[in-house]
Amino acid sequence: MNQRLFLTAFLAIVILSVYYLHRKRYSLADMPYTIDHASGEIVCSGQVKAEGMTTGQLYERGKKFIRSYFLNGEEALLVDDRAKGVLVGKGVIKGLVSMKTVGMDYEAPIEIRIRDGAYSYRLTNLSIVSPDKTIRYRIDYDLRMDNPFDTVAANPYPQDLMMSQRQFEEHMMKLKPFTDFIAQLRNTMSQP
Repeated sequence: MNQRLFLTAFLAIVILSVYYLHRKRYSLADMPYTIDHASGEIVCSGQVKAEGMTTGQLYERGKKFIRSYFLNGEEALLVDDRAKGVLVGKGVIKGLVSMKTVGMDYEAPIEIRIRDGAYSYRLTNLSIVSPDKTIRYRIDYDLRMDNPFDTVAANPYPQDLMMSQRQFEEHMMKLKPFTDFIAQLRNTMSQP
């Protein structure tokens, strides 16, 4: 009887161990962004070729995007440097309704750099904010598992950070409005 109980317990432990070892885990390398370890911010960036388009065409499309997809429109355009091909916008992102039901908005600055036939973008400081800006939750707080409200210097991201499937899915849901925003940028910049 004791041998049977021992064998059953042993098999249960082995099966559970194999299950936990082979369960999908996610690291920072699985994320659709990088981490700027100096500032601790999530950085969504990319370079896109737009062959056949001039700097002027891309520049005007970038300005149109910033004016169209931030609630504060014209005020969202913080840097407008045609000579250097640089646009910077910041504000509450339009049309993202998933957090609107709880009275929160999405906010992020974007930098667009333009040259003939290509542009790059950089989105940082991805935040969920209350309409009056008194509450701000940066998306990168999710990655500081021990105490998400510590400063980066006091609580840097662990290099070996691992997320469970559930944690990864929750994190990606918070990030989705920003990935949708980038898709809108790409769409606006590629329109004929």
